Amino acid sequence: CRLREGILPHHIKHPGGDLEASINRLVGQYVKYVLGQCAQRGITPIFQGVPAPNASLHGVQGDVARQQARVIRLFNEALCLSAEAGGAETLDLYALTVTVGGRADGTQHIDEHHLKPHVFRQAIEAL
Repeated sequence: CRLREGILPHHIKHPGGDLEASINRLVGQYVKYVLGQCAQRGITPIFQGVPAPNASLHGVQGDVARQQARVIRLFNEALCLSAEAGGAETLDLYALTVTVGGRADGTQHIDEHHLKPHVFRQAIEAL
């Protein structure tokens, strides 16, 4: 979900792969691992989704902004589905922050990256 590391830069460097399938596989494996570790401890995790990217991020525009928004949407969809399939819940920060074009308008942010505390409270209340 980051611009300089992770899924999007890898996809840009290695075009032609199935981005959605890659995200589904990566997230599914992560959730399976976390669920297994938590099961050994007798706990059920609550996963936290990624908020929509803040539209006010300087220097992020055009195709990169669209790709970032798509990656974050796909990541969150995969996380919610995998967590639910494993009997866990997800704090859906994406649903609370996304506006037009898959981006956040900044009203839920303290700065370019960090959310206001009330957003987490809303996400918890929505469980």
